[in-house]
Amino acid sequence: MKKLYFLLITFNVFLGFGQYSINFDDMNLGPVSSQSPYVSVWPAAGATDCNVTDIQANSGTQSMQVTNNATDDILVLLGNKTTGSWIVSFNMYVTADGSGYWNIQESETPGIQWNGEFYVGAGTNGGAAGVITHAETGSTVTFPSDQWFEVLHEINLATKKITVTVDGSMFLNNVDYVGTGGVAANQLGSINYYSASANNNCFIDDFNFEEVSTISLTSNQTSEFKAYPNPVKDILTLEGNGKITGVSVYNSLGVLVHTASPNEITTKINMSQYKRGIYLVKVSMGNDMKTVRIIK
Repeated sequence: MKKLYFLLITFNVFLGFGQYSINFDDMNLGPVSSQSPYVSVWPAAGATDCNVTDIQANSGTQSMQVTNNATDDILVLLGNKTTGSWIVSFNMYVTADGSGYWNIQESETPGIQWNGEFYVGAGTNGGAAGVITHAETGSTVTFPSDQWFEVLHEINLATKKITVTVDGSMFLNNVDYVGTGGVAANQLGSINYYSASANNNCFIDDFNFEEVSTISLTSNQTSEFKAYPNPVKDILTLEGNGKITGVSVYNSLGVLVHTASPNEITTKINMSQYKRGIYLVKVSMGNDMKTVRIIK
């Protein structure tokens, strides 16, 4: 699936409220759920816990493995959110001969409603080789096997829309946040990782859950101002109809990470050193100010 370079959801005020992160490095090897208040086993006969392992890690030395036993089945609890806009991100590793799977549950009490199923690679119960498949829309995006890649969801419960990027490429671009069969989705309950196929073999690391507040939406491509590409990998280009006198870049926690005073109509920002995630870029053009959200 080709990358989409213009995401038309931006804002003038952006505040990130960190909820929690799990990187598995402060846990012992073995079952996960007993070591985190945010993880539980699917409450059904035969379901088993996933394990902390040191076979693979995106950061540090440990991650969580979802094996091919057809019983690994855990929930990462998200609090049954009904309002706000939320970022759910994690890093994933799928072996070349394996597959992976996750879904979004409407509730922390699982099985009520699935609000999106994602098949990674060609599993025995769904998916296709070399791509991640969104079951509800049929959309696909490529992913690198035998490498870590980031999955980032933004779920806006006010607009009932979801945006997903994979390894920095746009996957779902502000599509309807709905359950199986198109039924209305009203909550963000949990992420479910499940051994869905006989060849399932994947690892999860650096899980992050945070709230995003968005106020005063603005397009990032107007007749007065352009910001591209979006998502960006390395160089972000800003173009104004007048000289750009100031640029400020903030990360998802609201921390200022870059400032510049280019005094040029076109300027570039090197974002290659920044972690993947969402950034707010405020641009001043004399007395005028534009603010855009950028996905890295």
